[in-house]
Amino acid sequence: MTDPELLIGIGGRAEDLLLSQLTGDLARPAAGGAHGKDPADNGGGFLVHNQLFAVVLILFVTIGSPGSKTFPAFRFGTENGPNLAAGVPNIPFVGDVADVCVGVVIKPTQYYTDDGIPAFRSLNIGEMYVKDSDWVYFTQEGHQKNQKSAIRKNDVLVVRSGAPGTACVANDKYAGYNAVDIIIAHPDSAKINSTFLAMFTNLPHGMNQIKGKTGGAAQQHFNVSGYKSLKLMLPPLDYQNEFASFVVQTDRLRLTIQQSLDKLEVLKKSLMQEYFG
Repeated sequence: MTDPELLIGIGGRAEDLLLSQLTGDLARPAAGGAHGKDPADNGGGFLVHNQLFAVVLILFVTIGSPGSKTFPAFRFGTENGPNLAAGVPNIPFVGDVADVCVGVVIKPTQYYTDDGIPAFRSLNIGEMYVKDSDWVYFTQEGHQKNQKSAIRKNDVLVVRSGAPGTACVANDKYAGYNAVDIIIAHPDSAKINSTFLAMFTNLPHGMNQIKGKTGGAAQQHFNVSGYKSLKLMLPPLDYQNEFASFVVQTDRLRLTIQQSLDKLEVLKKSLMQEYFG
């Protein structure tokens, strides 16, 4: 399988390139060369791998121009929802590709202890990452009694209250933890990639639907039924897996950059103290 990197500009011929990729017609070159816009063009571009091309643009191009007649907007829909009039068969719901349940809701504090099985709460869920601090703990007895809410590897964890829809994936480190008042999705790995589902949930394509399903004036609240009825844009599993790899690589790069910025901030404070302290 070839894996060339393509320089695709937002705007210009990006829509034509996407149409070519999704229809298998790669013979039609874009302006600025066969691989996209001329790098010297100041229109702005970003690097994506060939196999990621369709998925990344389906999820991201339409965010910037939801009203445009892009191929993703026409064929799949925008962040405002799938385009059912476009004849797309079998628009799936989250409930079609994952078993969805909720963490312990009724008096979870009765199971708390100072040291035991860690349990997820909303404040442990960040956008595509786990906030690994401020845990509460269940007793062994409480954990055994609430096996329905036990976390498995690759579960998608979704905030219900406060910042509803914020989602992350539980890796093997968190398998065996429990959960308090969050949504837990056990994806069918034959149908959907966990990282793809979590990212879709966090993107406007998911969040805009979630906003319409939340209730409560003072504190927004999102229910299991709302998440199960979320409509998905579901590309082939191979594309989902490629997209998930892209997300992981991007997160690693973001972490590296953030660590460098943190070091620079420490150095800056040290120099300020040295010269002006």
